[in-house]
Amino acid sequence: MKRALIGIGITIAVIVVGISLWLTLTDFSKYQPDIQEAISEATGRDLVIGGDFLIEVFPPSIVAEQVSYANADWASDEPLVSIGHLSAGINAGVFFGGPVIVEYFRLRDVELVLEENEDGEVNWSIEQEEDPVPPGVEIEASASRPLVLKSAELENLTVRQRRPGEEERVFVISTLIASTDEQDTLRAEGGGEFDGRNLSLNASLGPLAHIGTDNEVTLDVEAWIDDITAVASIRHDGERYDFDVELSALEQVGEIAGVTGLPKGPATAQGALLIDGNQIGLIDVVVSTSVLDLTTSLNAVIGDENVVLDPFALQFGESDVSGSLDIGLGESLRVAGNVRSKLLDLTPNAPSEEQAPAAPEPPPDTGEFVLSDDPLPFDVLNAGNVDLDLLIETFRNGSIVMEQIEGTILLENGALTVDGGLAVADGGNAEANISLASAGESATLDMDFQLSDFRLLAAEGSEISTADIPLVGLTMDIESEGRSLHTLAANSNGKVIVTQGAGKVDN
Repeated sequence: MKRALIGIGITIAVIVVGISLWLTLTDFSKYQPDIQEAISEATGRDLVIGGDFLIEVFPPSIVAEQVSYANADWASDEPLVSIGHLSAGINAGVFFGGPVIVEYFRLRDVELVLEENEDGEVNWSIEQEEDPVPPGVEIEASASRPLVLKSAELENLTVRQRRPGEEERVFVISTLIASTDEQDTLRAEGGGEFDGRNLSLNASLGPLAHIGTDNEVTLDVEAWIDDITAVASIRHDGERYDFDVELSALEQVGEIAGVTGLPKGPATAQGALLIDGNQIGLIDVVVSTSVLDLTTSLNAVIGDENVVLDPFALQFGESDVSGSLDIGLGESLRVAGNVRSKLLDLTPNAPSEEQAPAAPEPPPDTGEFVLSDDPLPFDVLNAGNVDLDLLIETFRNGSIVMEQIEGTILLENGALTVDGGLAVADGGNAEANISLASAGESATLDMDFQLSDFRLLAAEGSEISTADIPLVGLTMDIESEGRSLHTLAANSNGKVIVTQGAGKVDN
């Protein structure tokens, strides 16, 4: 038995050594045509390797030069991607279950063209005629292994983005050098251009051994675009992500991203994010800008076709909004829930007295009628279902103050119903029940509105006291049918009663 075991051991050793020598001495570059043909047939696009192509197994490494991969048929004649040089080497320990240690990675002279056409197709989407996995075959998830990048060098990488009706956007990485230090932290430094603006970056991520575990990992980033500075720190610990972000110029960052109307000046954001499966929670997220300080918290559950926010809360200035929402994202939109606010104050957003009033926009062209004869938005009425309850205890916009605004918004099967009421701080109550139901190319309107003991703000700024302003009442009970605002007004029938009490007004 002893001799047999020794013989088996020697045989296995000879086989292992023989296979290792064969893998080491075999020239795998001769399989270059087969690799090109296999990828081209699998994706329907030509892959061409016009330069050197070298593969070694021990130690594992690859070199490929002058590589190009064809674009979509409808896109430009340029390749989707072209690579001047790519080389990489991996530690041989990967074959024995150890971590994936990338000894070096080099990428130079790359052109990537991302295009989108008017039909919404994108050129990087690869359609396969057949599912590569036969039906009924289950694929077991492989165990993840730590990834260690010892050295990476990127040089002269250009990404071009093209969309219909938009100017081409160009992102260039002139140089990017990354390596892992003795503290097991990946550090990267580089520079380039973004739409003609100078770009530079410093970043660190580590410890790398903690990635994929519940241990703490920190990502720190400093970036500059011309004179704009962005600093971000994200710390991951278990299911929690703490973040701290600072931007030196929010409006300019928005313009770069194609978003207009953002406040000028710096902006900051701090808080924590909890992720547990498809459940997401925000903990005391604070966003500060030159015009607004916003604090928010929420618990969100994200499914394949719905998002549930229960509860959520926003605090900005003295104002607050809270409640719960269930949003369905299937074939038709579905929104259900409630929204509450103790105070909703829009006064801080109003233009200051020092600001010149904006020029009034010209009235919309309604044709020959006072009200537009354009068809009503029937597509919106039939877009989905809405069931919302609303309560605002106090609403303020300058001198206008309203209280106890309560209402229900119900949209179901093309019928919109708004039912609610409110009180005015200076006196007066209002109740309304409005129904607009679509039927084909037409809609029926049923409106019941009552306003009682309402004090007109005609005396604002005058010496007349609020108590002397006349009380006004209004009752409207109207039904109508039509395809547009004009026909709804023309076909309306019912009653309108206005009452006027005693009091004083300005001449």
